[in-house]
Amino acid sequence: LPLSGNFGQKVSFIMHVNGPQWRERDTDRSTHMLICTYLNCFLYADQRWLHTLSTPLINTGKYK
Repeated sequence: LPLSGNFGQKVSFIMHVNGPQWRERDTDRSTHMLICTYLNCFLYADQRWLHTLSTPLINTGKYK
């Protein structure tokens, strides 16, 4: 995952993540996959001993 410096913010790293594709016909699975995306980010950060982390909003736009 790409990580960048804090750019003067009060976090150690900013994690840039692509989220799963949202499917209107299967919102339960889409929600589950989005939650898993966030949990995987936290696991990744924990494995690298990161104490603070920022994740820009994941899956907030509509892509075609």
